Amino acid sequence: MKTFYNRSLNWINYLLGSLLGLLGFSCDGIGETPDEYGTPWATYQFRGRVLDSASQPIGNLRVKAIPANDGMALNARDSARTDAEGAFLIETAGFPTSSFELIIEDTDGEANGGQFNNMSTLIQIDDSEYQEGDGRWYEGKVTRELEIHMEKQE
Repeated sequence: MKTFYNRSLNWINYLLGSLLGLLGFSCDGIGETPDEYGTPWATYQFRGRVLDSASQPIGNLRVKAIPANDGMALNARDSARTDAEGAFLIETAGFPTSSFELIIEDTDGEANGGQFNNMSTLIQIDDSEYQEGDGRWYEGKVTRELEIHMEKQE
């Protein structure tokens, strides 16, 4: 009876081990890399100047940076205003993306020297632009310098 019991246990172990192996489970964790949990992320810095058609700076424009993978494009999380020299700086962090839409809006009417047409520009990001990544979850930092020319409304 003891032999039958041992053989039954061996067959059950064999069947369970085979089933777990077919499903992709392993009973041996020796030498395996431990699982890591987290979310890939990256930082982005967009700086630049906004100029009119005569290359004069335009102040007090709203500049928004919307990542391509953001489902809530209407509620841009990161925006800035241009200063008197037309300069802006947007720094943001999030899931790595291949592009950003930069939206520039004239929200103050004639106060900045005229009423300007709102515009948007697409910023494409190549994988080679990510710098200082750690090879794990932090993809790195992307820095971009921009010069944008806007037209006055007629």
